[in-house]
Amino acid sequence: MHTIVVGGEKIGVSIGEWLVSEGHEIAVIDFDKDACVNIDEALGSVSVFGVRMNVNALQKAGAERADVVIATTTRDDVNLAACQIAKQMYQVPRTISIVNDQDNADLFDSLGIDLIVNLTNLLTSQIQEGITSNLVTQLMPISGTGNEKSLLTLRVPREYSNSALPLKSLPISEGAAVTLVIRRDGTVSFPDETIMLQAGDEVLLIGSDVVERELRDFVARGPTII
Repeated sequence: MHTIVVGGEKIGVSIGEWLVSEGHEIAVIDFDKDACVNIDEALGSVSVFGVRMNVNALQKAGAERADVVIATTTRDDVNLAACQIAKQMYQVPRTISIVNDQDNADLFDSLGIDLIVNLTNLLTSQIQEGITSNLVTQLMPISGTGNEKSLLTLRVPREYSNSALPLKSLPISEGAAVTLVIRRDGTVSFPDETIMLQAGDEVLLIGSDVVERELRDFVARGPTII
């Protein structure tokens, strides 16, 4: 597979290293001659110097036989131009682009970029995952439900040690179901709207990945009911 990476900064070089390790043929376009020297030192003679992002830069990189173009620069206009030229001029089957400004994500999507990596959302998600990883857990997938659902568990965070959390206040979307409440002392309760949760209690429920994200958002925000 021939892949063109646009942008030879840290992200582009890291992607290039992975592609080379997997045995792919690559070309890395950059617009700085010193960066091209660094790319060749890190990855071999794969750099392509471009004065600007245009048809010529992609042509020199072998766009006519490319399977994928991955745009990784810190400029959304350059990334968008690279993917658009690859699609429209060279019919490259797959385009992938970083979006640095999340306000541009809809534009990239509307213009047919195949995969958009929103850096803001990605960083937020990773930080949130770090905060909530021991509080919201996917235990196992549930088959035969007609759509993708999993058995999830939510541990009520310690921020609720001085306040109660009504079970009914959890952000449980339609189609999800709470199955069991395990108290911190080990006793078990079946769910009803009168249950008040305390720090350390666990809630078992069945829900989709949307429900899981909503629970992580809920936990990350912290107590809103005192």
